[in-house]
Amino acid sequence: METLTVIPDNSPHKQVIIACIAVVGLSVLPLPYAYYFFLRIVIFGSLLWLALREVGRNSGFWTTGLGAVTILGLILYNPLLPVHLGSKLIWFCLNLAGLFLIRKLMTRDLLDLEHGTTNNPKRD
Repeated sequence: METLTVIPDNSPHKQVIIACIAVVGLSVLPLPYAYYFFLRIVIFGSLLWLALREVGRNSGFWTTGLGAVTILGLILYNPLLPVHLGSKLIWFCLNLAGLFLIRKLMTRDLLDLEHGTTNNPKRD
């Protein structure tokens, strides 16, 4: 069982997770379409940043289960070719799943930083 790493206050991860939680939290309100475009940019950018950091540590990341889920998240949240699923409830559930994915990638990144490892190909 993996332990949950506490994000230090001076870490860039702290700002990323706070921004993601804020935009997803506000997404339940009836807001204009431009807000949801902004939400896609924030989630997509966060996923891309964390995935690229992970690839730097493990070049086989994209072939793992977590890598496949990350690719799916990047496709769903890409701001250039939006995916329309039609239901706000479906998108809210996907937004929550995106937050969990971002948190998982952050935890892996922070564990690497704590242990001083730069390449661990045996992770899933």
